Amino acid sequence: MAVDTALTKGDHLMAFGDSLLDTPASQETSVRNALLALAGDRACLVLGPRGSAFVPDRIDGVGYWPTSLVEVRPDSTVALFLQRVAERGDGQFANLGPSLAEVHVDFDGIPHVARVRDIGTDDASRQRIGWGAASWGADDGYVYVYGTANPERDFVFGWSLHVARTTPERIFDVASWEYWTGDEWSAGEDSAVPIIPAIGGVEQTLSVFAEGDTWYAVSKRDGYLGSDVVIRSAPSPTGPFTAGEVVATRPIYPEAGTLAYAALAHPALFPEPGTIVLSVSRNSNDTDAVSADPTLYRPEFFRVPLP
Repeated sequence: MAVDTALTKGDHLMAFGDSLLDTPASQETSVRNALLALAGDRACLVLGPRGSAFVPDRIDGVGYWPTSLVEVRPDSTVALFLQRVAERGDGQFANLGPSLAEVHVDFDGIPHVARVRDIGTDDASRQRIGWGAASWGADDGYVYVYGTANPERDFVFGWSLHVARTTPERIFDVASWEYWTGDEWSAGEDSAVPIIPAIGGVEQTLSVFAEGDTWYAVSKRDGYLGSDVVIRSAPSPTGPFTAGEVVATRPIYPEAGTLAYAALAHPALFPEPGTIVLSVSRNSNDTDAVSADPTLYRPEFFRVPLP
């Protein structure tokens, strides 16, 4: 999975989830997250201390998958949203909730983690809203933070979308956030209502961004098990979002070991009017095959028209 943001000074950051590494370059063969810093004609893979993840695992072994990032100060301070993940004994993962890292980019264009804050207590319920599934700094002076939730009901594979807002200077003060109730902004997280329902909804991680007066939400419809990549458009960050035509089809084939998930948008990557670059994560459920051929596990980038 790849999420990215452009910085005011012209640099570009991309954050990746699980990343395979050459053993001579690190003490680890894989890390939960890594950053790619692009500055001018230079590109640099950025890890943590001694080749660990850029945002290191918690002391109890819980790791962090990136979900979105947004510049919050023109001195290249970036808010990096993450999911806390713990391995289960069956080879699966438990998502324990969102986290937020403050990242500073130095004068050489190299980012480093200033602090990490877990948002809420560890809770593997999908009904809890995972904030930071998408985020965007708008021209109105607010940063909009989107969260997703699943009701954990039979045959509901999509995730509902919710939205909070804060100012860039207060984004790390989660208690100051305001939540959209359907009519107004409220200080109570419990008052947040879905702006896209879970039935026919989005993936757990998605992209929301604005161009001019139009807001767009990019995701596979009906979550991880869905096939259709759709772009929804809205006149405001709170919706209402209307789905356009299917712009791509990326099904999963578990019986063949082929996975495709996390359809994401990259507005700052090779921009062309009327189009957008998207990515979908490709993977295999055969870990031995991935170890033998890491190219089975990487994002696929492609361009589609905007509605």
